[in-house]
Amino acid sequence: MAKRKRVEEDPLSDTPHDIHILVADRREPLLAHREVLSLFSKLARGLPLSTDGSPTRWDLRGLVLEGESEPVASGVSSTGWTPCTPQVDKHRRLRLPSTLAEARPLLLLADALDTNGVVMEGMGRALAERPDLALSVAVGELKVGLQLKGRLHYIEEETLCYCLEASGSASGSFHPLVAKEAFQPHAASFPSAVARELESWLHLAGRLNLVPLARALVGFVKAELMPFGLSILRGSVSSVFSPRVLQFMPRELLLEGFVRDALMERPAQATIHGVEVNLTLASPLLSAWFGEPLNAAVKAVSKPFQGRSLACLGGADIPVNIITGGPGCAECAQLVEEAGIAERAAHVLQPSPPGPLDQLQQFWRSVTQGARGGLQGAAGGRGRGRSGKRGRRGERQCGVSALRTWGRRRRGGVGAAGADIKQCCGGGARAGSHIGAGGEW
Repeated sequence: MAKRKRVEEDPLSDTPHDIHILVADRREPLLAHREVLSLFSKLARGLPLSTDGSPTRWDLRGLVLEGESEPVASGVSSTGWTPCTPQVDKHRRLRLPSTLAEARPLLLLADALDTNGVVMEGMGRALAERPDLALSVAVGELKVGLQLKGRLHYIEEETLCYCLEASGSASGSFHPLVAKEAFQPHAASFPSAVARELESWLHLAGRLNLVPLARALVGFVKAELMPFGLSILRGSVSSVFSPRVLQFMPRELLLEGFVRDALMERPAQATIHGVEVNLTLASPLLSAWFGEPLNAAVKAVSKPFQGRSLACLGGADIPVNIITGGPGCAECAQLVEEAGIAERAAHVLQPSPPGPLDQLQQFWRSVTQGARGGLQGAAGGRGRGRSGKRGRRGERQCGVSALRTWGRRRRGGVGAAGADIKQCCGGGARAGSHIGAGGEW
């Protein structure tokens, strides 16, 4: 039996556009397919069908994105639908801008339209995979794009510079990014501006659960801290990982960081003492810093520096931190991978379903709050003198009685356990004094 050759066709070529999207700065509507948008946007899925068979009008002229003061522009809206089409047509590629500043409205629009996780994850991955992706930093009139990959930035003699990572047999190279005349007025405030942009983007990437993008941003922070004395984050790095960044940081990255810290951060410390040391430049960043090819074996001069060692080669130097004992970098990476962080992250830190003990604790708090009022009225003389061992023992007995009653009468609800607590403690005022003495659960 002859087999039919599979022919690839554009699934949208013969389908008329049945959604017309109205935007603020455009007279003609943007055209889209309901069949596509409904797969990836809950809001599009809920649009009503027109009764006469005409295209559905979706009015976005009043949509203002987070942090903006004007309605979303047509350019953002038209580009915002492109992440959906590659999911149904392999000939259409997802292309996102090369700067995070230009990508922000696209991500916020996708979030505002309740786009599903598949598309959001694809957008985050496409951004993170761009080799020229840059973080835009503005300080006064100065606007700079800091490339996240392939470069190492530093400030030397009030000039913003960068060095390119070594590639193959080629060595790294050094270049000025902003000349001293233009950078000097903003040199003092530049690190805080970089930290502010990084904090904002780490928060957004975590809130939208864009794991690849968050990983790229964390990697950028690590890389830029390597020349710490000349780092563009010197004095401001502590503000990058703010409480809201840690709150929304993808669990996978938090768990990876914890496991890696447990494996690589050793309590033993050592310092190199010697005039000459042999170094193998095993990382692109270190090769770029010393201007040597990757994996080159060089002889450097070692000098003491603030309780550490300073490796000097030519006109470049870098502090050396020694990790003694424990697994090597390759073994550490393998152990982190074997830990199954990505699979386990979805199941860690999730709230457990409420059970009888949770309901009992909630009831206990309500009793505490209600009884404290009576305690304040009866807090004189004898009541206060009894807050000793007997009072604490009574509280423990009260808790045991309540737990036993709860185990016997789970179907009876909170009221049955509440009656036993009150009876054990001998009335409302006395219950209040015992609970107040021991605190809440």
